[in-house]
Amino acid sequence: MLHLLAAAALSRHSLVSDLRQKLEQAVQGMPIHGHRFRAAVTQVEQKYRYAKDEELAEVSFKHPLGDRDSTIICLSQDLFYRLIFIAFKAGRRTRVESINAENDLWGDGDVRAYPVLSGWDGSRFCVFLHYPGGTANSDGASEFELARGQWRLVKHFDGFGENTWEGAHNRETVVSSSPVDLRDDLYVRVPPLGMEYGLSHGDLWFDYHQVWHFSAGRLRQTLFRRLDLPVVAMYDLIRLVRKERRGEFARRVPARFRHRLWRYLQGDDHVVHGAQPENDNTRDESPYLLIDGVLPVTMAKRHGRWVVAEIGPKQAEP
Repeated sequence: MLHLLAAAALSRHSLVSDLRQKLEQAVQGMPIHGHRFRAAVTQVEQKYRYAKDEELAEVSFKHPLGDRDSTIICLSQDLFYRLIFIAFKAGRRTRVESINAENDLWGDGDVRAYPVLSGWDGSRFCVFLHYPGGTANSDGASEFELARGQWRLVKHFDGFGENTWEGAHNRETVVSSSPVDLRDDLYVRVPPLGMEYGLSHGDLWFDYHQVWHFSAGRLRQTLFRRLDLPVVAMYDLIRLVRKERRGEFARRVPARFRHRLWRYLQGDDHVVHGAQPENDNTRDESPYLLIDGVLPVTMAKRHGRWVVAEIGPKQAEP
């Protein structure tokens, strides 16, 4: 299996290298933002597609921020295949370089990546990427440098988990266009530690807020924080029971529920699911929990902390 993946990756690298060279040859001596440039790129794509029986049926362009004359070239078929190049002026020549991340080129070439926001700061170039794909969608960021004539990847970030709500909460922001200052706020979700293979995408996961920042020619992660959610508070209670920390447990659970919940949470590992009362869409933020599919628990925030507000009667085993 590994040798098949390696062969596919090698084939994809060869495709990228071949296309890069043909694009670079075709656009020499042209203004990067002109009609002739676009026509030349489209012609290369069409010739390559017919010659190689590839399906790169769409060409699109995006323009990075910054003072370097450049444009991003995207070759794609719907969202299933997308190769990304950056064309830019370097002296009298026009350079064309790949800006796909290394892991984009593994497997069967099913890249599914497209640039959302990008910019130059001197010789450094940064691009924020989105990888659509239903429940597996995510974001990435890459920083490249042109140094002594060589184009190299300096840094690459992948989102810590899959995007919450297919990236609807994420925000790519131009803080400043001169000097270039870009920011990407990501909200991602991952299964609780130790349950990576035991929960479905429809279960409650932990959410994290990440911030990537490109400024002064550097790509940095400036924030990584777990969000304070009801499901997190419940797993914290499970951990307190396991460690026999009754005092802290008592501060989060009212006296009328304390003994019952402590006894229930002892022993085996427990899984927290989302309950589904009317009009609740069971997001990760839902306060309606169902432990092990049988014990309904409602959480409420009091004095800045999630506490147990109600425990319902135990339900029949699913």
